Amino acid sequence: MQFLGLLQQNPPRYVCEIGAASGGTLFLLARVAHPNALLITVDVNLPWERSMIHARFATGKQEIVSVSGDSRATGTMGRVRAALRGKHLDLLFIDGDHAYDGVKADFQNYSPLVRAGGLAAFHDIVPDFNSRYGTPTVHYTGGVPAFWQEVKTQYKTSELIEDPEQDGFGIGIVYP
Repeated sequence: MQFLGLLQQNPPRYVCEIGAASGGTLFLLARVAHPNALLITVDVNLPWERSMIHARFATGKQEIVSVSGDSRATGTMGRVRAALRGKHLDLLFIDGDHAYDGVKADFQNYSPLVRAGGLAAFHDIVPDFNSRYGTPTVHYTGGVPAFWQEVKTQYKTSELIEDPEQDGFGIGIVYP
């Protein structure tokens, strides 16, 4: 909620979400985005039916473009760039492949599309209980927390974490 409140202060017009899953975050982003926003969501093996559902999340004159494919594939990146039609992102939200190499590639490949003054954000920056304590739970943060620690040394960042002892989650914001 804190992240959505931050976005509401300056509603993003060009948004790219890596990792659509069932679309919950996309739905919320559409609610706080500019009325004329372009929201692009990327997920591997995104079914056509899910893309149709995502399109209905748009409000006002918003446009939602669902891109099915591996976010690291050249063709997928090309479809995202084509959808942007030469514009730069106000917000890049990374919540896709949680493997260290996957999240790193998503940031390296898509952060150059973020405009000066825009935001890049990561979900799952807090280590899950399995990685911290060896206690398996339904939460999996993978390599995101490790990559986040590296990002924090290279960029201006902020964190939205309810409780540092929580089982995963948390949002890290980069000001590229």
